[in-house]
Amino acid sequence: MANKDHSLDDGIIQAAYSEFLAYGFQKASLHKIAEKAGVTTGAIYTRYKNKDALFGSLLQDLLIRLFGMPFCRKSASHTGMHSFLQKCSR
Repeated sequence: MANKDHSLDDGIIQAAYSEFLAYGFQKASLHKIAEKAGVTTGAIYTRYKNKDALFGSLLQDLLIRLFGMPFCRKSASHTGMHSFLQKCSR
């Protein structure tokens, strides 16, 4: 199996933050995120299962930055964002 090129990660993350802030979760587009990051959508799907997982990763990173540790250890990549947020609030 080929190794993932981690040099693309920062660009994807920055593009995702930009897209989600500009358009909100519902209207954010993985295609536009990929375009802004200069990568293919396949590169995003190699790293994240779907848009929920990418958003969950950004949210988790934000919470770690704010509180210094993970707010919720349950992974958003296996559930929808709504379920993820419900689990974190318990």
